[in-house]
Amino acid sequence: MARLDAIQRLADKNTSESLKQLEDFKRNLPPETTPAVRLETLKILVGLYTNIGQFKAADAAITEFLRYAQASKDNNAIALAQIADAQLTQSNGMNELAIRKLNLIQDKLGSEKMPEVQMRLHIAFGSAYRSTGKFELALSHFLEALRWSENQKRRKEEAKIVCLNAITGLYIDMKDPQKALDTANQGL
Repeated sequence: MARLDAIQRLADKNTSESLKQLEDFKRNLPPETTPAVRLETLKILVGLYTNIGQFKAADAAITEFLRYAQASKDNNAIALAQIADAQLTQSNGMNELAIRKLNLIQDKLGSEKMPEVQMRLHIAFGSAYRSTGKFELALSHFLEALRWSENQKRRKEEAKIVCLNAITGLYIDMKDPQKALDTANQGL
């Protein structure tokens, strides 16, 4: 997992190099690799492909991620793959369909206490609502994601910064520069 963390951090500086290293890492995984490492590799790969706009590659990685998560009977990973699929739908401009997918995921989760899943779900909801101009709904979901970020087991500070960045961007869209600045300063 340490190598995966390092590759993911490299993406902040050099996305193409990070992607190359992650693809090589995935290709060279030995058969005895634990499901947790395989799933984490696929999850990071999905994020990188999506962030650089390689939606076709992201879709293939999501399909593989979901298939492996289902085979591993990992409910956390299954939900994360489904959320990634909804986010990809939203990235392709189909906001209402993305929101419907996210509602289905939320209904399936019920009261499950999976911090990473809940945080990502609310980030995805917030992003979709932001894209449709429903800023108050977006804000409530981003704030809920921020609350869940406090419960992350790994990368807690990064999770908090992701949420604060989303809220900052939303305040900019809402034409409230002071709240945007105040929120950005919380991440410093």
